[in-house]
Amino acid sequence: MAHFSQQSRLLSMDSPLGQDTVLLTRVEGEEALSSLFSLEIEMYSIRQSILPAEIVGKNVTLKLMQADDQGLKTDSHTVINGFVRQFRGEGSQLQDLRCYSAEVVPWLWFLTQTSDSKVFQHKNIRQIASEVFADNGFSDFEFRLIGQHPVRDYCVQYQESDFTFLSRLFEEEGIYYFFKHSQGQHILVLADHSSAPETCEESSVTFRTGSLSAHTIHSWSHQHSFRTGRYAKRDYDFKKPSDVMQTGIKGDMDVPGIGHYEQYLYPGRYYNKGLGESLTRLRIEHDEALHDQVLGKSTCRTFRTGHTFDLSRHDDNPGELDTYLLVSIQHDAADYSYTSRDEETRHYENCFVCMPASRVYRPPLKTGWPKMLGPQHARVVGPPGEEIYTDAFGRVKVQFPWDRYGEYNENSSCWVRVSHQWAGKNWGSIYIPRIGQEVIVDFYDGNPDRPIITGRVYNAEQMPPWNLPANKTQSGVLSRSSKGGTADNANCIRFEDLKGEEQLFIHAEKNQDIEVENDETHWVGRDREKTIDRDETVVVKHDRTEDVGNNETISIVNNRKETVGGNEKVSIAKNHTHSIGKTEIKSVGLARIQAVGLNETLTVGGMQQSLVGLSRIQRVGIKDSLKVGKTLSIEAGETIELVCGASKIVLTPSAIHLDSPTIHILGGSAVNIDGGTVNINCGVASGASPEGPDASETASLLSNITPVMAAGLAMFSGKEVGGSVPEASAAQLESEEGITRKERYEMRKELISTTADIPELTNARERLDFNNDNIIRAEAAQYVYAHDAYYRGESDVLPEPPEGLRALGADELIEKGLEPSDFLNDETGFGAALFESDITGETMLTFRGTTSGVDWKNNAQQGLGIESEQYTQAIRLSRHVDEALDGDFVNVGHSLGGGLASAAVGVTGAQGYTFNSAGLHPKTLSRELENGALSFEETRALIQSQAVRGEVLTLAQSTGVKALVTGLAAKVAGPVGAFITGMGFAGLNWLPKASGSLSTLPSVKGGNPLARHGMDQVVQGIEAQKQEDIQTISNHAKGML
Repeated sequence: MAHFSQQSRLLSMDSPLGQDTVLLTRVEGEEALSSLFSLEIEMYSIRQSILPAEIVGKNVTLKLMQADDQGLKTDSHTVINGFVRQFRGEGSQLQDLRCYSAEVVPWLWFLTQTSDSKVFQHKNIRQIASEVFADNGFSDFEFRLIGQHPVRDYCVQYQESDFTFLSRLFEEEGIYYFFKHSQGQHILVLADHSSAPETCEESSVTFRTGSLSAHTIHSWSHQHSFRTGRYAKRDYDFKKPSDVMQTGIKGDMDVPGIGHYEQYLYPGRYYNKGLGESLTRLRIEHDEALHDQVLGKSTCRTFRTGHTFDLSRHDDNPGELDTYLLVSIQHDAADYSYTSRDEETRHYENCFVCMPASRVYRPPLKTGWPKMLGPQHARVVGPPGEEIYTDAFGRVKVQFPWDRYGEYNENSSCWVRVSHQWAGKNWGSIYIPRIGQEVIVDFYDGNPDRPIITGRVYNAEQMPPWNLPANKTQSGVLSRSSKGGTADNANCIRFEDLKGEEQLFIHAEKNQDIEVENDETHWVGRDREKTIDRDETVVVKHDRTEDVGNNETISIVNNRKETVGGNEKVSIAKNHTHSIGKTEIKSVGLARIQAVGLNETLTVGGMQQSLVGLSRIQRVGIKDSLKVGKTLSIEAGETIELVCGASKIVLTPSAIHLDSPTIHILGGSAVNIDGGTVNINCGVASGASPEGPDASETASLLSNITPVMAAGLAMFSGKEVGGSVPEASAAQLESEEGITRKERYEMRKELISTTADIPELTNARERLDFNNDNIIRAEAAQYVYAHDAYYRGESDVLPEPPEGLRALGADELIEKGLEPSDFLNDETGFGAALFESDITGETMLTFRGTTSGVDWKNNAQQGLGIESEQYTQAIRLSRHVDEALDGDFVNVGHSLGGGLASAAVGVTGAQGYTFNSAGLHPKTLSRELENGALSFEETRALIQSQAVRGEVLTLAQSTGVKALVTGLAAKVAGPVGAFITGMGFAGLNWLPKASGSLSTLPSVKGGNPLARHGMDQVVQGIEAQKQEDIQTISNHAKGML
């Protein structure tokens, strides 16, 4: 047996075990670009027991002796360096030698034994890889990168090994790696271009078929693979949401039909189109590299992956001479010469894959990215001293619980987008998460690099705003003033839903500003209390009306000033008490008029003084008494006149005149007359005829009084002309707290369905089923009046439609191919609208009824069989709607609108529903027969009409115009009555009856025939029938129990 020594052996190993402790007998394994090499080695040792600690994890160098055509070259070796991953005692013995085996791997393999979750920010791949290698204590690496590798703003390693983390980044950016070996060391080389590989020590080799000579390739064959010819990627950047960030690249491979197949990848994991194009090109380059590969076998002992060689000779095809890059190699070496002298006991051979070195190698995307399996929780973070930290997009930064490296500050993460309830163009809702709050974070496509905040949750340090469960019925929003706000500094909107204690609480920590662009309505069911600690200013730029149903008390501690720019009018139904503690001063710039209906008492505790600048007139209807306790002084500058019938007493500065048919002077004890001259019956006395008040002045005063009194009479009239009381809607007439109208609709449907097998309820059930749908049509026929008035400019306000009803706007009509102008014509007065109901799912072409003389002109013309403009427009519009909706609609109308709807039924064949309807003259349809219209009888069969009992139009149709004129019409006012009366006086006694099957509705309110004609009575009548039928069905059900 030979001496136990590694000297002059084909295989040898330098290891911590010593020079001649083991003899290598076999080495086999594989290495490949962008892969960890693994070599299985077999060895014999004179030691029967080698401890694992002596070799496992230790660095070893495997040496393969070089050779030439003359044999082994003992002074030349090629080496592979690595670390022992596994070491096994095989148990077999040979001539007192113990057999062992081991696996050798690169230092990069140790990174597979780690697992971490870590955030990298604002770093490129070179910086990230260097940091990971350094953290693991390795420095044997080298970068050979010339490409532009972008800085990654946010890159997350999540629950994956360092090796997996770096591998997926290398693969994504097209970076491949290989190892450069030397004695006691191997260096990881990271490259991205075709000039980066090393050159094999055997830089020039030849191909000879079947030759096993050294430095020779003895097997050489091409492998062509069909690869994808086109790649496309797409992604989204919220900062440029309208940009289409799609890239597409076609390869240069000369393969027929390869361009028909494309791989489309979304998301592409890029934020700008230039980077996307680069990443897409990497995939094409990968496929092009693998499209044409060479499979070979050789005895070239220095072949290593990532190295190149020149094929200098090819016996079969000189065109193959080129430089090739080794992509992968399988080594197979054996040396059993210690136990045998046969040279065949030692050999080396490899199998390899290579590609032209002119192409760049790109690694495949074989390493999966971590998939976030669901949302995670995180804490909002920011700089010290801040409470809210955000950017222009409302993004915040967070730290995840798994992040053990973050310091809970603004560097813990990238800016993270926040989901909101509403997000429009400068409108929507926004609640920016604040520092310290716990949030729920989800991830786009499960990518840890693309987080988004989708919710917020409370925790033991961030408790709900109200104590729970004590306040479990409370909900709302409680904010916090920032910076430095405490629990006492906040804005709040809180809902209390405790039964019997319901409350909406609103608190503004400082200012509250409310802006209402149009109308604002407040309704308080009981009491209202308002306290203002300082000043209040109310500015009303137009009218203000205030109604107080009972008492009003106003207390003003200090002064009050009231300024009225125009007129002021105060009306008090009963008593008025005016109490002034000190002095009252009234200043009237022009005239003052005071009217007292019965008595007036004026009490002045001290002195009363009255100053009149011009004239004063005082009139007393019956008796005027003046009583003065002591002295009465009456002084006039020119004249004092007392008149009673034919008797007068006139005092002037120069005389006193008494003029009466009889003058009595009675002195109880004496009558004394003293004068310079006393004349009796002297014939010189004249009648009392002094100048009185100027007549023109009196007329002026009376003319000012007249309009004032007229305005007073208008006030006492009680209401303005044309005033109306709004009727309750159908939804109000049948309301049940907590149940929507659609739910009530479905409940009635269920009631109808569950009683289908009860014959006694057939009439009630069928009528309820019809009215359950027809009430919606009736409300459309009622609401079309307000809709038409608003769009015709006759009303400034468009009321909200009944619940479940919606009018299609102009844009929607145009989208359906309809012209909005066809629905309204100011010249002819024609009006219609298209409604949809989300309760019944029905679309209703609804015609407005009679509102003016123009409309009654159309009623009259059509009723006499004369062609009418409105009927012509209704026919044309209905045909357009029929074409646009493919017949999926119904025709609806009231009064004149019912006649228009009936005509629409005749030309479209769509069902019709009318209310208190005008009739349809047979000639109206006969003119349209050549255009495909139905016959008069066919039309009637498609119309269902309802009329309120005793309403005017139906009476005229059933009793005759003349009978109505001589009887009921005398009591009927308004345009309907005028129209019918006019037709009677014109000698016409026939109005066409409403088309279709007619059913009668009760008049809930009663009133004259004209009052019963309105749609309010139609709606109430339908609701009354519904309630009656529901009660009938319910009573029957109770009787069955």
